[in-house]
Amino acid sequence: MNMEKNKEDKLLSMPENFNSIVEKYDFELENPSGLKFVSDTALEIAFRLIKEGKIELVYKEGSEEYYPELMIKSELINFCDKKITSEELLEDIKNNEQDYLTEENEWEVVCKADTINSVCKNCYYDKCPKLLAGYILYLYGKGELSEKLKEREKFRKNNVTNNKFDFVWEVKDGLKFVSDKTYEFCKKLVDNESIWVSNVLTENANVQIESTYSCDEYKKFNNEIPKLTKGNKNFYIERNTNTDLDFCDVYTCRLDECPFVIAGYLYYLQREGKYKQIEADRRYYKEHKKEVDKHIKENKKAKLGELDNFKNDILDNFDEIKEKVENLKSISEIISNESQTNFHCIIEGNDLETKNKLINKIADLLFKKGKLNSEDIIRLSMQNLASYNTYKASYDLDKNDKNGVPYHVEEAIKYTELEEKRLYVINGITEFITDYRKALNSTEELREKQFKHVLDLLTKMDSDNYIILMATKKEIEELLAIDPKLRYIYQNYIYKVKDLSLDEIYELYISKIKSDLVDDLRKHEEKYKKEFKEYVSLNQKFIPFSNRELATYLADYSNAKNKIIFPESMYKKETVEESLSNIIGLESLKKKVKEFEKYILFQVKAKANGLKLKNANMHMIFTGNPGTGKTTIARIMAKMLFDLGIIKENKLIEVENKDLIAQYIGQTAPKTAEVISKAMGGVLFIDEAYSLTQGSTEGGNTFRTRSCSNTCKSYGRL
Repeated sequence: MNMEKNKEDKLLSMPENFNSIVEKYDFELENPSGLKFVSDTALEIAFRLIKEGKIELVYKEGSEEYYPELMIKSELINFCDKKITSEELLEDIKNNEQDYLTEENEWEVVCKADTINSVCKNCYYDKCPKLLAGYILYLYGKGELSEKLKEREKFRKNNVTNNKFDFVWEVKDGLKFVSDKTYEFCKKLVDNESIWVSNVLTENANVQIESTYSCDEYKKFNNEIPKLTKGNKNFYIERNTNTDLDFCDVYTCRLDECPFVIAGYLYYLQREGKYKQIEADRRYYKEHKKEVDKHIKENKKAKLGELDNFKNDILDNFDEIKEKVENLKSISEIISNESQTNFHCIIEGNDLETKNKLINKIADLLFKKGKLNSEDIIRLSMQNLASYNTYKASYDLDKNDKNGVPYHVEEAIKYTELEEKRLYVINGITEFITDYRKALNSTEELREKQFKHVLDLLTKMDSDNYIILMATKKEIEELLAIDPKLRYIYQNYIYKVKDLSLDEIYELYISKIKSDLVDDLRKHEEKYKKEFKEYVSLNQKFIPFSNRELATYLADYSNAKNKIIFPESMYKKETVEESLSNIIGLESLKKKVKEFEKYILFQVKAKANGLKLKNANMHMIFTGNPGTGKTTIARIMAKMLFDLGIIKENKLIEVENKDLIAQYIGQTAPKTAEVISKAMGGVLFIDEAYSLTQGSTEGGNTFRTRSCSNTCKSYGRL
């Protein structure tokens, strides 16, 4: 009893007549655990070093780029080279069997000032002897050593303590439920010094595990030792001190067990000298191998089920707009994928309200998943990206122009860069495309570089940021045609937001009609609804509004006129009637064209009112001598078909015999197919079509003509 008391008294006092340098230190070292987890052996070694080792502390203030540093200077040997335990070192010191002082060299230990009590991953000591001695010297100089030693004594009487770690890592079943293959792989990781555990908990009270391999590499290894090579980088993960050693919590590798965490726990047990626990746990596994292996498989299946539920939960967040957006499941997969840290996509459509709801929900979920530093969305036009952050100018005072004014000197331009872990929503694509084409045709090299810089930003796959382009279908086609890399990255991630239906536009319209007109609207609702749908279906392409804006515009018009009435049709103002009036003569032809227009108008109105009609054959034959206006009429009809929404683009592709029929057998079909492909979505006009059937009935001409004819038939209606 007296011997134990004498030992405590010895540890609670500083050695007398020591050689180390003590100052009244004016800097602060943060070490919340103090000396609580320092073993008696490590403490006694530190006191001996202070007494005989001539230790000196030098503190270096930090800066914006560097942490504060603490240097411990001494005449001690370099302990980093000594692979011996604390107990062995103390025994050598007591028996004077090791010369741990040297007069020839001074050794320094440099560390971050907030890790004074750290354990080096390369040695076997409880605590780094020099760092611990330096910290004790610091406490002594500040007058806090006695208090810290008493605090240590009280703590160690009432708590389970570790020598190397300032925490106790409790795992419910230890290594009992770890398969042999995984255990051997993890043991190899520890033996290769490819895994390490910090001796102090993080700010979030988690265990920090460091590895020379990433989770992606563990996924590739699949717990196979022959694939294990020496890594050269450091990767970190955090886990709670009561974590289970089973299927990965973040589901990135899909392995049955997480080698990253299991190897970390094994490292912890070995450094703490808990070899008996390791042996007992592995003996349990061997005795219950069949049951344990079954448990591992069932546990993984259950966790994967949780993952599927999580994906469904993400999808449920889009309930409000799920009927309006195509392929929402793909978006939920990307958000739930832990290993995907960037995202490039296009949101196509005219319904701005739905698009914004979709973007806001994406931002919210990415932020909750920890993939964004802020849920705030950065909205930019493409032209913003083509600008630069700073534009500096200076003057060369030694050189003047002819008027005596110093030459203006432009300094380097600093381009905009995208922040990591942020969501960017980019619009203004039409303006960008227009200016980009101008830049390519100009001699202004700087402007061209700026636009190419934007394309580089939009196609960086190694940046952890999220980019959404807001565009219409036409804008997308023009943008993706600019750069092959742009097309490759974005073309498979186009999410279409459906336009409002005519019924939905009408519902918005009546919700904005003033109360004075409500009775009339209710009384003649069927009539007004029919007129509304016909007007909208004919004029959507001509009025520069989104569907929601169009509903508001029409409601405001009716409210201002004080009756349910619609503006004059924009279609009638701009199409067939006006175009035909510029043609002299051809009255019978004009009549035929107007009849055709009425037929198409009937189709449009019928579909607007819910009637389902079969697609009509729109192929036509124009006959007449050269110069009688066949091409002019074809252009008028192409524009009419586009204005009424029958074809997607207002284009007329004119071709002749030579554009369709090749000179050699086998070349006609692909040549014809290429021409037809260009005309898709518009009108193909074959001039002098009679020439396709002319020529010899023998040899290649007939073969080529048939090939051309068959290719045209295979495409059907353009």
